[in-house]
Amino acid sequence: MHKDNEVIEGLVVLEYLNMGIMPFYPGQDSITTADKKTKRKFRKIWRKVAALYSSIEYYSVLEGKKYPSKSKMYQRKMLVHSYIMNKVKKEYELY
Repeated sequence: MHKDNEVIEGLVVLEYLNMGIMPFYPGQDSITTADKKTKRKFRKIWRKVAALYSSIEYYSVLEGKKYPSKSKMYQRKMLVHSYIMNKVKKEYELY
């Protein structure tokens, strides 16, 4: 079972790279060397995923604030990560 999780995580990282965004590892310190283009792609993807799950209002910035909080950013990354993981599991039929 442990090997299967490693395979899935490897495929998830490859999918991140194919999408052109920085991989996200839940529970670990993330690498934050993303450039402007990569950040823009991530924003586009999380909006698409949030709209798909009908939760765009929950992940949006509150009124009066210019930038999302760290917790909102983490939630956005988790949302995209779960979407990519589900996509990989469906594509490669790994359940």
